[in-house]
Amino acid sequence: MKKSILLLLPTLAVSLLSGCGNGGGSNEVTLTIWEDESNKTVVESLAKEWAGAYMTQYPLAPKININVVKQTEKSAIEKMGTVASTGHGPDIAAVTHDTISGGVSNRLLSPVKFVHEMKEIMTEDALDAVSVNDELYGYPITAESMVLMYDKSQVSDVTKLASFESIKANDLKVGLQLTGDDAGYYTWGLYTDSVLFGEKGKTSTEVNIATTKSVNNVTKFYNEYAKDHIFDYAPNVNLPHLKAKRIQGIICAPYMLSQAKNSLGENLGIAKVPSINEENERPFSGYKAYVVSKYSTNGALAHDLAAYLVNYGSQAYRLQQLGYLPASKLDADQDIKDLIDASEEAGIFSESLNESMVMPSIPAMNGFWSLMNNASSNFKTKGAELTKAEVQSTLQEVTKSLLGQK
Repeated sequence: MKKSILLLLPTLAVSLLSGCGNGGGSNEVTLTIWEDESNKTVVESLAKEWAGAYMTQYPLAPKININVVKQTEKSAIEKMGTVASTGHGPDIAAVTHDTISGGVSNRLLSPVKFVHEMKEIMTEDALDAVSVNDELYGYPITAESMVLMYDKSQVSDVTKLASFESIKANDLKVGLQLTGDDAGYYTWGLYTDSVLFGEKGKTSTEVNIATTKSVNNVTKFYNEYAKDHIFDYAPNVNLPHLKAKRIQGIICAPYMLSQAKNSLGENLGIAKVPSINEENERPFSGYKAYVVSKYSTNGALAHDLAAYLVNYGSQAYRLQQLGYLPASKLDADQDIKDLIDASEEAGIFSESLNESMVMPSIPAMNGFWSLMNNASSNFKTKGAELTKAEVQSTLQEVTKSLLGQK
């Protein structure tokens, strides 16, 4: 598949030709990338392609070696904080967008060098997600939003899973985490018009969780569906239950796609998350991105490689190999457009993304998780006995806490 290659400017290559980089005077340079295990093979292929193209353009420059180390995106920046200054951290790390602000606060990250190229390629939401104080710190990789992965051998008519009302009417069960550390993340789709840090999730003074629609949705969900139609486990725990046909679907993010394909094969179906009260849910969406360490001794190379790993060609290749929805504009590149048009899965991911809310990443968001995790767990405990008044009171308290009013 055609790749558009972003290579170092000749002036940046001069430093390498003089032998700088790991160990000064060495004729080799190693770039270390932290990447999630599920993406390791793809990023190794892309990075080696970039290194080969670089050596073709600059044959007298030191040889570039690529070292890809397995590391989960969610905890990458936290780990960087413990090793970056020792010289044992990465040059580039794959991270979730909501952790970037912490990396900036702790002075771990180098701002994006290819700003113009990123603004030409990426969507506005993707750029907002990886920005801190209007400065870009991440190279967006992929956009993720919740979907329903289901077993076609159990449900031949997907409309039976289109709403929680239909799920109940057809006596079906789906996996959705309602308690524990990720409960606030997985249940946010119920809060269809709640305000969480303003329109773009960056205004700490704009919060209103306890809206009328959200209170009604939450109350109905826990009263009527949670007990008999929801398996309350994390997606990876629910997957064996789906394979064993104890449940018919799992509500999860696209990172589960490869595992679900391995488990269900041709029986895997993808659909939007169920609606509630005749309204589409509004789940969180998130972005994964590459960041460059401020401690990298080969920062110019690292930025060039990071930009290459997210260009149109690389995003098309990732979509083709892994099914990951690009963070770029989907109709701006023909290869990506053709792949989206040919893939039912990608079309569902795109629809889900359009109906989602980008997860806020400002520091005030740190207080959200424990509050909403606890709220969801308490709602689950109350179940059919939960009242609208209790939901409203709880969500009003969450709002006050996020606004620093208690």
